[in-house]
Amino acid sequence: MVSWLYGRSLRFLSRWGGDEPATQIVLLFLLPFASYLIAEHIGVSGILAAVAAGMTITRSGVMRRAPLAMRLRANSTWAMLEFVFNGMVFLLLGLQLPGILESSLAAAEADPNVETWMLFTDIVLIYAALMLVRFGWLWTMKKFSLRFLKKKPMEFASWTSREILIASFAGVRGAITLAGVLSIPLLLPDGSGFPARYELVFLAAGVILFSLFVGVIMLPLLLQHLEVADHAQQLKEERIARAATAEVAIVAIQKMEERLAADTEENIDNQLLTEVSSRVIGNLRRRADGRNDVESSIQEENLERRFRLAALRSERAELYHLRATREISNETLQKLLHDLDLMEALLIENQ
Repeated sequence: MVSWLYGRSLRFLSRWGGDEPATQIVLLFLLPFASYLIAEHIGVSGILAAVAAGMTITRSGVMRRAPLAMRLRANSTWAMLEFVFNGMVFLLLGLQLPGILESSLAAAEADPNVETWMLFTDIVLIYAALMLVRFGWLWTMKKFSLRFLKKKPMEFASWTSREILIASFAGVRGAITLAGVLSIPLLLPDGSGFPARYELVFLAAGVILFSLFVGVIMLPLLLQHLEVADHAQQLKEERIARAATAEVAIVAIQKMEERLAADTEENIDNQLLTEVSSRVIGNLRRRADGRNDVESSIQEENLERRFRLAALRSERAELYHLRATREISNETLQKLLHDLDLMEALLIENQ
């Protein structure tokens, strides 16, 4: 529901306020908090509600229909926040770890029903069960993909048992688990302590640390003499996909050219229309022809990318020179630099 309201709000802001990315990004950042507060108010897990809201936004296509400026800034901002918050979670874990150990061990000694060694045994057992579930799930999905999805197998359908084992050890961080367990209240509504809270916090922190410790030991051993996957097939698929999309784009441009030529209200010069469409179609045609000669296409694209990057860097240097000589204002400088950064990011991303 919250994700649906966000989508409606985003369309409303775009319609009445223009494509102002700052307001839209702030609204996007408030989405997890709104989901959390509503879920806590009705008595369900706020952590899971925030995660579900994010997954819903990703799958619903709301971001796909969002303005370009908002998507570009939101992606970079989310990446920065994800890095910072992941670091903060484990920083908080490190700061609270001495207190967690001290209070948990003291509470275990005071509880006649709990033995201290049982807590450490539970950590090992939980971690073993977690690894078993991860390995079993990946192995089962691999067999399912090979059995029922032969035409379009999943990404890990060709993985070996060793690669599945590596993925099992490498995929555990525990940030959501730690955030969830630390959100457990200290006291119940009647004022009494939350039962076994110290055990939950101790077990969660212990499993996270133990998983990091085991991963540091096991991953170097499993990665020894492992052959690096050849990305030639993936590059070939990318070329084929780009060629296919280029052919579709050429047809769309030809139809658009015919429509504009027949439209008397547009009042576009036929020579200009033909010149522009031919230039765009020519660029797309080279991409479409690249499917037949992949090596030549790769070499041509790399050479073109080098020329474009050299041109962009020269333009950037000239912009700073124009600003230093006060021929352009700082606002003009920042706007043009932003445009150059977007083009350079696109070229570097496609390397």
